[in-house]
Amino acid sequence: GPCHEAAFGAATARQEAFRGLRLAGVLGALNERRAVSWATKDGLLLALIAEFQAGPERDRSLWAEVLLVVFRPMLREIRAGIWSNHLESGELDQCVIETFLHELTTARWRRYVACNLKLRLQRSVIGHLCRLERSLGRLESLPSADLELLAEASWVLEHGSSSLSEQIAEDPAR
Repeated sequence: GPCHEAAFGAATARQEAFRGLRLAGVLGALNERRAVSWATKDGLLLALIAEFQAGPERDRSLWAEVLLVVFRPMLREIRAGIWSNHLESGELDQCVIETFLHELTTARWRRYVACNLKLRLQRSVIGHLCRLERSLGRLESLPSADLELLAEASWVLEHGSSSLSEQIAEDPAR
């Protein structure tokens, strides 16, 4: 609507990636499979996230709405992959959405935005559900091999490399 276009127009002055586009054009470009480069998509995503994080407070719900639309396929995929004996479907949906919006507030990636966000979101949602299960006394201990695999995955997510494996391999005490 007109309010969205006005907010987008103001953001265009702050975000070079938006210049020459309308909001519908940004959504179309991010939905395009082949014609738009990943670098261009990253630029658009970074601009949307920057507006969500630092734009005027009155426009924050607009940017949240736009980001939820952009990432809807990813959010649905993540949601389809989780279940809980203790939360109803709507509560799981809400957990994914709240975690997504929280991750956006702290996002600091410069490349591979969608991939990084998906990995962080999966990790955060699963962590939340594990804490819930543990608080209810229903999460059993994991075998140590699984814990090492989880530690490796966490390290890669945080540092973008498999340096932990290399450090473990180099450490004769392990």
